[in-house]
Amino acid sequence: MITADSLPDDVATLKALVLAGQAAQLAAEAKARNLEAEVRARTLLIEQMKFTIAKLKHEQYGPSSERSSVLEQLELELADLEEDASEAEAEAQLAAERARAQRVEVQPFERRRPARRPFPAHLPRERIVHPAPVSCPCCGGDRLRKIGEDVTETLELIPRQWKVIQHVREKFSCRACEAISQPPAPFHAIARGRAGPRLLAHMLFAKYGLHLPLNRQSMTYAHEGIALDVSTLADWIGAAAATLRPLVDVLRARRKFFELARLKKAPIAIEAVEKIDTLFAIEREINGLSPQQRAAVRNERSRPLVEGLHAFLRERRAKLSGKSETARAIDYSLKRWEVFTRFLDDGQLCMSNNAAERELRAVAVGRKNWTFAGSDEGGRRAAAVYT
Repeated sequence: MITADSLPDDVATLKALVLAGQAAQLAAEAKARNLEAEVRARTLLIEQMKFTIAKLKHEQYGPSSERSSVLEQLELELADLEEDASEAEAEAQLAAERARAQRVEVQPFERRRPARRPFPAHLPRERIVHPAPVSCPCCGGDRLRKIGEDVTETLELIPRQWKVIQHVREKFSCRACEAISQPPAPFHAIARGRAGPRLLAHMLFAKYGLHLPLNRQSMTYAHEGIALDVSTLADWIGAAAATLRPLVDVLRARRKFFELARLKKAPIAIEAVEKIDTLFAIEREINGLSPQQRAAVRNERSRPLVEGLHAFLRERRAKLSGKSETARAIDYSLKRWEVFTRFLDDGQLCMSNNAAERELRAVAVGRKNWTFAGSDEGGRRAAAVYT
């Protein structure tokens, strides 16, 4: 916060401050205007595509199979465009807020079946005890006593339930000074927080994990009595992608050292990779142990190595030019050191993201549901969510 005491006394310095502030404000306003123009252009394209889809649905000529294929692809592209527009709109709003802040603040056979595995132990069990006979079916006597029981388990599904959460913020007026107070607004995962974080996570997983396009999700929700059109779902997906982007930007730093070591044979990068490989060797030894055991080993053996790597990077960085690629790789790691070393304190975390990268092999399944991402921005959004 700027105060009168913090301002310089000479006029030249004051003029420089005013000019710098004006330049920053103009840049922020220009960025906001550009993003708003992009939103308007994409909105126009969306309306044009909606008109094309409606026209194709009413046309009576052309092979029905071909027309159906074109319609399905257009609807997929429309969903991507609407997500693009939503993400651009969210970024435009953020840019506008920053600008305002600067101004203001066959034959039957018995097939071999795999061994039947028990159902997961964490699932709740509901016991249904069937009525036992009150008399002996053999002699008719009533002197029966329990000697055991047979339990047969069947897996059942409880349909998911929808609910609306009402966030109530009560207002109070002070009788002494008439001031009105109210709790702050709760956090929402997206700006227009009509979708809760669990619903957003479900939608993202359904689209990018189960490869269900938004038009199919909309149909599924409609069957459950919830009317959510594709435009609404696309709006939420786009806003969620914009929210996830800062998280994406902080992942995967050691890759920079591997690239420098492999491609440019940089000595510092090679030494850093060797130190990291020592940590991976420990991880291979403790693979399969319980989280508590992994945490204990990491604290005893990995933590000193991590601290040594941190000191090594800081020492080498002090001797490098800020423009070198090695310096940029070191800066990238040091600025995110707390995130990179979080595995030391949590035995459930993996040191690398190899498991996540293996899961990306399932991305190819989605090609049966959409031929391509629909747009460059749609491809970048998919990459961010998969990350």
